[in-house]
Order: sequence, then structure tokens, then C-alpha cells
Amino acid sequence: MTIFQLDNSNIINENRLKEQIRSTFSDDFYLYEEEEGQFLFEGERRKVIADFLLKPKPNLVADFDFPDRFFVIETKFINSISVPDLSNLFIQCLTYKNSDFRNSRPFGVFHFTDIEYSFDPPNENSRMLEVLSCTFGRLNIGRVIISGKNFNLIFHKGDCFFQKKTGQFKKAKRDLLNISFGSGNNKLVIKY
Repeated sequence: MTIFQLDNSNIINENRLKEQIRSTFSDDFYLYEEEEGQFLFEGERRKVIADFLLKPKPNLVADFDFPDRFFVIETKFINSISVPDLSNLFIQCLTYKNSDFRNSRPFGVFHFTDIEYSFDPPNENSRMLEVLSCTFGRLNIGRVIISGKNFNLIFHKGDCFFQKKTGQFKKAKRDLLNISFGSGNNKLVIKY
């Protein structure tokens, strides 16, 4: 008789990523885990569940110009850079960006993964990573970098939106949150 054993190493490793988010962000943000939201898909509302919905504590809003709005952090254990895995991650983040959580849409979605981003040396995966980062960064989808209790919220290929380093905060770069589509008379700009 053959016994099949379920490989749950990805679940265990993703739980470690979630613990890093909890320990890094819980002092400065209100964290809501496994938060349910609604995504409108082809005229029908679909339930989505984000790993973390965060809102800044009042001092970050008053002193460091952090938007007084929710944002999402999605943790994902990817294990290696591949085009299908990264595409799925970014589409999941785009879905959350366009979903309602607690009656509002998040100003941004950040993913936290086990992979290190490297755009050099250029190869198929690094080019895809660069294209996805730059494209989705324009829609306020970025990534989280954590080192101990320090963190960076990054958009695009490396623009730092917000940072905590050695207990000190760097003021939010709100201009990175402006989203624009089209040009001329057809230009649409969203500011947060």
C-alpha cells in the first residue's frame, strides 16, 4: 500500500512570512488578518480574502503624511522566480487593488515573498520581473522589504514610498500614489 504525504512546506513557509509581517508592522499599524473583501467581476460580486489589511496609527498620518486609508499586504511563498508564479501573484494583487474592503478600496497593495528581486544580470525572468514591477507599480501595487524591524514599502523598480529604519520613519512620498491613464483631454488622474 502506498501512502501519499501532503507536502505542506509552502504553507509552513508562508506562515513564517505572515509572522514577519505581524512582528514588523503591529507596532505602527492596525492589522486585520484574513480580511474579506468584494471584487466586482462581470457584474457579479465575488468574495476575496486578503492576508492582511492595514491602516496606519494616527501618528503616522499626522507626522509622516501616511494616507489615512487601508492598504493590503499579500504574503506568498514562491520559492523561485518564474513567469507563471509572478503573473499569478500580480494578478491577485490587482484583484485586491480593485476590491472593496470595509467599504473602501485600498490605496495600494504590497506583496511580501520569499524571493529576492534582482534585475541584474538580465535574463527572461529578470526582464519579466522588471516589466511586472514597473507596470503594476503604476497602479500602486508594490512590494515589502523587511530587515529585522526595519521595512520599506516599494513601488516600481525601487521607488521607496515609505520606510522605517532603526526606529525612524521617512515621510511618505505621496506623489508616488498618483495614478494616471490616457493623455490630453482623455487623461484621468487619481490622487490619494
